Amino acid sequence: MKPRPAKKARKNAVDEEVVEEYAKYIKANSTRELVTVHVVNCLTRQYGNKFPVALNQGTRPRICTLLRSHLGDELYNNLCVSVSSDAGVALREDDDITEVVVPPLTRADGAASSSSSSSTVNATNKEIMRNKFPKNANLLLEKGAVRIPLLSQQEVNTIINSIHIEYYSSASNNIIRPAKLSVTQGNGKCGEYFSINTTNNKLLQTVIETTKEWIKSHITLSRPLGTKSILLRYGLGGVNYAHHDNIGDYQALLMLSQPGVDYDGGVFYLAESDPPHVVHDFPFGGVGELIVFCGRKEKYLHGMTEVIPGSAGEETTKRFAVGLFQ
Repeated sequence: MKPRPAKKARKNAVDEEVVEEYAKYIKANSTRELVTVHVVNCLTRQYGNKFPVALNQGTRPRICTLLRSHLGDELYNNLCVSVSSDAGVALREDDDITEVVVPPLTRADGAASSSSSSSTVNATNKEIMRNKFPKNANLLLEKGAVRIPLLSQQEVNTIINSIHIEYYSSASNNIIRPAKLSVTQGNGKCGEYFSINTTNNKLLQTVIETTKEWIKSHITLSRPLGTKSILLRYGLGGVNYAHHDNIGDYQALLMLSQPGVDYDGGVFYLAESDPPHVVHDFPFGGVGELIVFCGRKEKYLHGMTEVIPGSAGEETTKRFAVGLFQ
């Protein structure tokens, strides 16, 4: 079936014509899927079938109600599978509803020297970091995102080890309850994230403060920046469906893995909210690189393409990053 031309998307709205046509499609093809997959498919069609679009608390019930009205109760219950009521049903080989194990964050060898360690960051280090940022925000304002080579591998290792001590070591008292990115959640595949405390991670805290200073010195914000940081972990096959976060105007991602080695693919992108929903790719160029991007929902959605193996091999595939201003 040829996809219909994308019309101007109403922010957070559900296009009833798209849902009606999709209902006709799955009825004609007896397409049996998870409810979340059907909802994602409807939203993806609404954005011109260019990228998968994540569901949210508002869109799922509305789309489900519309699908039920077009299909009728009996057909809806047969074609729209609930995980809780039919968890044993394998719908497609590539969308098995069993959870995929996401690699844990492990301790890294070769951290930075004490002058830039997690316990000590002096004024000289801060000034060096400030000088790595662009002199202006023209590229960010024009393209929607800017890539900034910021930290060395050793400095990234320092941040990783601080997070490991805080959350993964035997001495940690923190209980991790990660949110999942999965087909059943309708927001992605093979990924997890959770909020992290950066108070004791002095080098990461310096990254946050320096990035915030740079943004606020060049851009007048309509909404304040978010205050949380999250650890994002993806394994082989990881995908982040396009979405927008209901937080501040700008966000940032700090890459903890080595592109091309630890993983390939996994490209961060911005998709324009308005038709024709042009997609702008911003692949990370190296470990320690920072991407600052526009999170305004009226301008862009953001997401990540599928993670595939890097040169290190399939078994060790991982794409880890810290999300800032969440």
